[in-house]
Amino acid sequence: MPYSSVIAHLSQDKSEFFLGQFTATDRTCSLLSRFYEIKRAVAHYLHRFTHYEYWSYWFFYSPVIIYVFFKSLKHRNFLLLTATNPMIKHSGALLESKKEINSFIPSLHFPKTIYFSKSDSLEVIIEKLKSYSMNYPIIAKPDIGERGDNIRIIQSEPDLKYYLTHNANSDFHLQEYLKDGFEAGVFVVKRPGKSLQITSITTKGLFQVYGDGQKTLLELVKDNPRYYFLSEKIQKIYPKHPWNEILAFQEIFIIEPIANHSRGTAFLNSNHLLTPELTQFFSQLVNELPEFYYGRFDIKASDLETFQKGKTIKILELNGLFGEPGHIYDPSYSLFEAWRDLLKHWSWAYEIALENKKKGHSPSSLIDIFRMFREYFSLH
Repeated sequence: MPYSSVIAHLSQDKSEFFLGQFTATDRTCSLLSRFYEIKRAVAHYLHRFTHYEYWSYWFFYSPVIIYVFFKSLKHRNFLLLTATNPMIKHSGALLESKKEINSFIPSLHFPKTIYFSKSDSLEVIIEKLKSYSMNYPIIAKPDIGERGDNIRIIQSEPDLKYYLTHNANSDFHLQEYLKDGFEAGVFVVKRPGKSLQITSITTKGLFQVYGDGQKTLLELVKDNPRYYFLSEKIQKIYPKHPWNEILAFQEIFIIEPIANHSRGTAFLNSNHLLTPELTQFFSQLVNELPEFYYGRFDIKASDLETFQKGKTIKILELNGLFGEPGHIYDPSYSLFEAWRDLLKHWSWAYEIALENKKKGHSPSSLIDIFRMFREYFSLH
């Protein structure tokens, strides 16, 4: 059959299409698409393997686990670190109540927040929101939660109803959403006999993509090794995003406005932003907190300039013993630098815990830890 006749014959089949200068069947297209998807997945797996920020918690923290094990043997107490922050239950080691911690933060530096039981009805919640003059959008957070689980931005009453039905499986709180401004994580350490020290400032690169005028929103997400493995999860969280629409050239689309490392946010080492005014602000703040010595403040400020001056700062959340110095997850940071900084922080935690024990603050008991887990699982 002449070549021209073959082309004419193929063009009658509506399932045919052109790839560049080549003609392919649907089957060929499917194979090529599958090959590309596998190639992309393999490349992203290799990226995750060579970048420790994606490693499993237990593997990445193995040097810290070994360090804590031998320190515990030396001091004959595997729960000594729970005396690091007497203000917080178990020093913020695990499953701490945000409501309890937030109660210590001065209202001047804390966003408007309302606490609810998981049994509260939609009507009760709406009435409280009105009485507190809280308008949408607001942010919902579980009272006990880890790594961004069940944190949602509520844009409307239907969103609130959906959250209560699908996400509010424990007590939670609704907080005014500070959309604009500068956001950072600030880690502080106050060692015995020393002034407070800011040991880590972490700024955050949001989960966002840039349009190229050719690819859909979902394709742009999958092309990025940071976002590829979150694509299914994030589609469930934000089903209303235009996943199958093509983004215009240089159009910016913020996929996830909540700055959490486990939800795609890049953590950036910003220790160069430290100023004496910033240290003074957190020194005064920590002095107002009873027996708090070690942890990370997640904050927002009007802008970078006021942040460095220690002004307009709002505390979004306070994390104790298990709050990490986020700068270690900067993509340009080396593994050994990260391990060095982690071990340094945990050595400071032991120094503080030992001093607090001398002052009469007892570490948690095994029975306390058992009760904590029992209470947690009863709520979930």
